[in-house]
Amino acid sequence: MKFLPMFDRGCDGGLCAFYDKDSKEEYVNNLKIKPKDWKYRKKIVSYKLNSEFYRTAEFNTIPWSESIVIFGCSNVFGVGAAIDETLSAQVTKITGFPTINMGVPGSSPQFALYNSAILKQVYPKPRAVVFAWTSANRCTLFRYQPHTKKEFSIENCGPWTSDSGDLGKAWTRFDSNIDGHLKMTRLVAQQMWSDTQYLDFTLFQANMKYIPDCITFKIVDHGRDCTHPGEETNNIIAKHIASKLTL
Repeated sequence: MKFLPMFDRGCDGGLCAFYDKDSKEEYVNNLKIKPKDWKYRKKIVSYKLNSEFYRTAEFNTIPWSESIVIFGCSNVFGVGAAIDETLSAQVTKITGFPTINMGVPGSSPQFALYNSAILKQVYPKPRAVVFAWTSANRCTLFRYQPHTKKEFSIENCGPWTSDSGDLGKAWTRFDSNIDGHLKMTRLVAQQMWSDTQYLDFTLFQANMKYIPDCITFKIVDHGRDCTHPGEETNNIIAKHIASKLTL
């Protein structure tokens, strides 16, 4: 079984100069308003993706049993962040262990959980598993590919999207639904990985309402897109991860 599919964003040979919210148009606009010493005037940001369009090495080359695996959304993927600024790169720099970036922009807590279940079934047990819980108001819609009726296409849904099944609207209609699913998703993840080192956190302040015992970080700087976490934020989180795991 493969990890849940990412989408080809038109990267030439798996390499993109811009990606998702970190668009060329936004970058040009930011160049007009940012100070002269804004580091992204000179620092190059690019996105090297594997053949499954994840921002990590080819899955069959990863030494999973020696690795720290981080699941999450665009914050983990590192939209706007150069490769050395990403959370996974920062964790590797501090710990010396390979850190696998399983972040998927726009994805839901359930998406991360399902990918972790595939990891547990198919690959060797990693050294540690970390979840960066994304917004509770996101959900994932599975639809059969029309030409096979077996393979799935996946839509990550939320209040910002107009998905084909209007699932995002239904998902967020009741706060109790958001609350219950995030709590249960986290509980399943904790139980699933009870046989290895487990850690979680969130960058979404609203999640404090549902999982108040989960450590919450604030974004203190931004990447090139001026929205997602920058190098300093990722370094703070990486230091926390390194301090909590026995490696």
